[in-house]
Amino acid sequence: GGIWTNTMPRQLEIHLPGVNATTRAELFGSITTIATYPPGDPIREGVIQAYDETMKVLLIAATVIAIIPPALALFMPDYFLGDTQNAVEGTTLTGEIAREAPQEKA
Repeated sequence: GGIWTNTMPRQLEIHLPGVNATTRAELFGSITTIATYPPGDPIREGVIQAYDETMKVLLIAATVIAIIPPALALFMPDYFLGDTQNAVEGTTLTGEIAREAPQEKA
């Protein structure tokens, strides 16, 4: 929400310089309000441009954040599970104690 609430009003101001603050606030409050303007209308085109610029920022932020978990996964220990369900309890899927104790690979 922080990127949207900080970026979209600023982009609306940039792309709709001749529109008063009340109308910009109304457009920001309900993006579906833009559907009341006909295609090709300068206000509609300005909102589309503002939305486009805001979405670029959101998608870049999301992509950067999405890279973090796979990068961190590269540093996780590589446990050999064998017949075990998990490396913590050392049990099989049926709940029995596994024959092989889980070990961390060297």
